[in-house]
Order: sequence, then C-alpha cells, then structure tokens
Amino acid sequence: MVFLNQNKTTKVSADIEINASAKEVWHVISTPGHLSYCHPFCHSNDVEKWDGVGSIDRIKYYNGLLLTRIFTQWDESKGYELIIGRGAYASAKVKWELKSLDSNLSELKISINMQPSIILKKYPRISQILLTKLYLIPQMKKYVQSVVNGFKFFLEKGTPVTKNQFGNHKMFSTK
Repeated sequence: MVFLNQNKTTKVSADIEINASAKEVWHVISTPGHLSYCHPFCHSNDVEKWDGVGSIDRIKYYNGLLLTRIFTQWDESKGYELIIGRGAYASAKVKWELKSLDSNLSELKISINMQPSIILKKYPRISQILLTKLYLIPQMKKYVQSVVNGFKFFLEKGTPVTKNQFGNHKMFSTK
C-alpha cells in the first residue's frame, strides 16, 4: 500500500487528556488488537503481524468496511505513524502521539492526513472539493474525537466501549 501525494492532503485531529500514566496509555495503544475494546466503530481488529515498524492489522467497522493499517514509524512510549486504506493506495496517514502531563495524567493526540482524491475517487473532481469541505472534514473530525473518547473511557473506566458509544457515524457504522 502506498501513500500517494503528501501535498494534497486534508488534516483533522483530536486530543484528549486521560487520567492515566503515559506508561498505561502506551501499554493499551501498543497492544495488538487494541481497537476491539477502545474504538466505538470497530467491529473487529485482526492482527496479521505485530512488532513495531512493519506491524499490520485490519479494522472491520460496523458498516462492513475493512481497512488495512501498516505501521511506518514506531517511537516506543511516545507514539507511532501508520498508513491506512484498502487496495494499492492508502487513503490516509495517521499519527498517534502520547505525552505525559503528570505521573497520572497523559495526553493522547490522533492526527489524520486524508487523501480526499482516494477516499472520494468515485466522484467527479469538482464534487470531491465540495464533498471534502461539506462532508468529509466534519465527519472525520467527529470520527477522530469519538476514537480518542473511546481510549479515555477504556483507560479510565476499565471497560470496553460499546458500539456507537459517543454517537453513530455515517461513514463507519450502522445504528
């Protein structure tokens, strides 16, 4: 899978403070299959290979969409980067960043650099521009906020998130 054009990306991100040490947060985000219990739109998270850079897993969303994640950078206890998509071309590059704020307080930030031309490839170019601004960006902001909320919930409550726990999502789930 290849991430095509770095210059034609659209970025969304969300960060959240979590009442847990950076060590605890790192343990969760670096555990194989972690999306299954922290991600509110994840039906399953199957791991093909897990060992830092080169790790590969698949996320199956509640609406049936199946995407592959390939980890391209791994900075122990600080975060990682991955590309995600289906087929030959990645639709996004995702960066997970972890920062210790105190002995029992951390910040988790997830940034998504999307390639709208890949995500919206079935639409004419002029429609892609409008759809990106009016639909894709707002939906992806909602998505990434729900994901960081899921990690906060799991780490603070100790129980897995449920389907659509922070609201349904048109692109990744069903009601």
